[in-house]
Amino acid sequence: MFVITVTESLLEKKLQESLEKGMLPDWALYIKNAGAQSWLALDRSDDFPIASDLTALLAKSIPSLVSLLHPGSALVSIGPGSGGKERLLLEAGGSEKFRAYYAVDISRELLEIALNNAADIPIEAAGIVAFFEDLPAIRHYWRSPMVVCMLGNNFCNYKPADLFAAIADHCGSQDFFMFDCQLINEESGIASRKAIEKVYRSARNRGFNIAPLLSRGLDEKNCEFALDLITEETRWGAIARTRKTVRFSCEATIRCGDREIVFPAGSTITCGFTYKYTVEQLQAIMDHYGFAPAREWMNTECSNVLVLAQKKRGQSW
Repeated sequence: MFVITVTESLLEKKLQESLEKGMLPDWALYIKNAGAQSWLALDRSDDFPIASDLTALLAKSIPSLVSLLHPGSALVSIGPGSGGKERLLLEAGGSEKFRAYYAVDISRELLEIALNNAADIPIEAAGIVAFFEDLPAIRHYWRSPMVVCMLGNNFCNYKPADLFAAIADHCGSQDFFMFDCQLINEESGIASRKAIEKVYRSARNRGFNIAPLLSRGLDEKNCEFALDLITEETRWGAIARTRKTVRFSCEATIRCGDREIVFPAGSTITCGFTYKYTVEQLQAIMDHYGFAPAREWMNTECSNVLVLAQKKRGQSW
């Protein structure tokens, strides 16, 4: 079953409006079949091992993780990608732990892949084409207890205050919020930052980030993709995040929707971002929004973490 709350024409219109403001939002990287296939190719690449490393951490943690879940939960996955991580959870939990599976994404193509990945599992399943910001409007499709998942480093593509406030409003006392992310290691300092920059500056990631522009008329040789790891001051201290830009070396025309958008030589487009937290920052943010980790799992290098969080006792959402 599919529920369409965001149509392809609406996505193209929203992208057009963003480009006219000099912005390329991250969600635009995944839309249409080209976007879905571009992400899957990056996800499988040895040059960009972030998601695969996090999947390995999930697989290793599953026995103890599943034991903590409430029987008869709904698995609600936001941005499931190919759905491989969700299949691991559904297989391990079985009918005792899970009664339903809901996959939420703005890419119908990715939702179809994710649901097909679990098609042989006898469970109620649905794909919902929607933005993360649409959670209040689609909440009625499932009920507690539920496990809201943001896996594969997807969690890091949102501003922490916006994300945790939305999840806090969405969940109840019987629900879990499960997320994973690549960590930044402050003890290793510059070495940790350079390792992260190397991965995000890879040729494959560059191609993934400019693909929506290439498919709409941009000649690849007429643009430069730049990525730096900067810091953003927050109430939880200085948090590292990526800064991505596309600079046009000569005049470029992007065809989007019913418009042709002209970018003069030397102009730039601001792209999306990815946050890189320390363990201490994650703990402080969760505490601020009334979350407590029921359990945390880390890899041996302490570079990746998987968190199963829930409402702290005595606090309302």
